[in-house]
Amino acid sequence: MGSEEEELIRQIKATRGWILPEQEFMVRRDIEFFRRHNEKVDHFMNRDGALSRKVLELLYIVALCVRLPAGETQTYVKNHIRQAFEHGATEREILEAVELTIFPGGSPSMNAGIKALSEVIEEREKAG
Repeated sequence: MGSEEEELIRQIKATRGWILPEQEFMVRRDIEFFRRHNEKVDHFMNRDGALSRKVLELLYIVALCVRLPAGETQTYVKNHIRQAFEHGATEREILEAVELTIFPGGSPSMNAGIKALSEVIEEREKAG
């Protein structure tokens, strides 16, 4: 992998706190496509707007639980739960956001969020 690709991966990790394996694959295969895609994502995820970063992360958690109540969701939801904690969300705030998913998405959506939250809490407790 060239230094341009490595730098982009480093930037994404620094900005978001993670990079998905699918994203790394795209960086290596079509860096220009991914760079343009990443600019759009960064605009929405990191802009200074009326909503705080904590609120944005809670909204991402809800949207992902409702949209993708499957095994793959766990990676995405856990990443956003970690970021929500990082930006000042409490366990109760995250739990209440996850509970909201029962109405549009049903129990599978809510359970996906609860599972992700419990795993992140366990990680945090182990880390001290």
